[in-house]
Amino acid sequence: MKSKCVCIFILITLLSGPATAQKYSEGKIVTNDGDTVHCKIKIAKWDINPRKIVTIHNEKTKRYWATEIASFEAENRTFVSARVKLDVSNHLDGTLDLEDSQPKFVNDSIFAELIIRGTKNLYRYKSPGFKEHFLIAENDQPLQALIYKRFHVWTVVSGKMYKQVVYNEEYKNQLETFFSDCPAFKAKIARTGYEIGQLSSLFALYYNCSK
Repeated sequence: MKSKCVCIFILITLLSGPATAQKYSEGKIVTNDGDTVHCKIKIAKWDINPRKIVTIHNEKTKRYWATEIASFEAENRTFVSARVKLDVSNHLDGTLDLEDSQPKFVNDSIFAELIIRGTKNLYRYKSPGFKEHFLIAENDQPLQALIYKRFHVWTVVSGKMYKQVVYNEEYKNQLETFFSDCPAFKAKIARTGYEIGQLSSLFALYYNCSK
């Protein structure tokens, strides 16, 4: 009986080991002074953007918040540190603001993921509440969040009052200014939705326009 218990314990340990093991990947960080440090970086799912990262360098473990480094790279993904103004308005169905189109901004220090790299860059940030933000920057300029807000208004249908979802799409005006060196882009921007696929395609088209 004792040997049977030992075997069961070993089996459980072997099966649970991979699930609890911490995975580190080769990567690098760039310090706020501009130095590049090659290290191992603890990898998570990153369904939301990390608030901090854990690294191993010279057998020492260290944690970094967004204010403490300029950027990091791991698993073919690049995240840059930024101090940005983000809209924290409710974004889930059933919680949207009523008759209020104005964003509610807060300043935050974040790791934004680089999606499109070039003279004009596109970034994404998904908050702990799973709200998706897109940000833009030209060359080494500060990141600017694109403004998009869903909200409710009262509307009358057949004599009855209903809540209707409407949109603040200020991001389209921002993109018109951002891509002002490609005037033919205006119509394309007007048709671009606030989601990663369409925004990425818009940036790709811009680089064809600018050649």
